[in-house]
Amino acid sequence: MTIKKIDDFTFPIGEQPLSQDAYYNALSDANSGFYPFGANGIWHGGIHVDEQVLSKIKCDDKLRCIAHGEVIAYRVNDVYPKMVYNDNIELEIPYQAQQKVAYFSTGFTLVRHCLAMP
Repeated sequence: MTIKKIDDFTFPIGEQPLSQDAYYNALSDANSGFYPFGANGIWHGGIHVDEQVLSKIKCDDKLRCIAHGEVIAYRVNDVYPKMVYNDNIELEIPYQAQQKVAYFSTGFTLVRHCLAMP
């Protein structure tokens, strides 16, 4: 497949490009999935564009690719893997941690773009 060179970029959400600060501010209101660390303090290598984020930037669009290209690989989880961890919050009984479960996704989409240098 021949990939057409990129002649136009678009933001992954919304029709009107907003400032970088506007996107960061909206992403800080996500229900979960904060980058680079989640609310539980565990590494999180992605962001979540959920209803909270879309509402904050006044957008009801779906997430889209920033430019045309070719999907090279993708993964969609049938079942979310889980991780059991200890929450180190202070409890009435000293030194006793509460065990919690966090579900996560290993899903991704990898898109190849053809960038022609000016």
